[in-house]
Amino acid sequence: MAQEPASAALRRPPRARPPGGGAFDQVLSTLALRRCWSAVEQMPPMRQRVAFLRWNEQWTTREIADWLGVAPGTVRGYIKVARDQLVEQIGADVPFLDDQEDSAGSGNDHRKEG
Repeated sequence: MAQEPASAALRRPPRARPPGGGAFDQVLSTLALRRCWSAVEQMPPMRQRVAFLRWNEQWTTREIADWLGVAPGTVRGYIKVARDQLVEQIGADVPFLDDQEDSAGSGNDHRKEG
């Protein structure tokens, strides 16, 4: 049986990754999430709290606002700034960044962090 020349192997198309996300995609997602939480930990305290409650604890804007004693628009502002910061630092492919609840409206109080 004749063997294929090495040059023929180089011309073969690469194998496609299986659909549905395999182990490779899971590793990439895990690495992206670690980078995200590292970035969140570097945020100012109030933005960090809001980001954690929204994306880790799945709290609604109203729940966060009530708990922190701020307006819902302020919470939306913090979330928008946090989301923009993560997109800038990590990229737009972070799964929880497609959260649409808070994409409308923004408060101006999010700049008064402390």
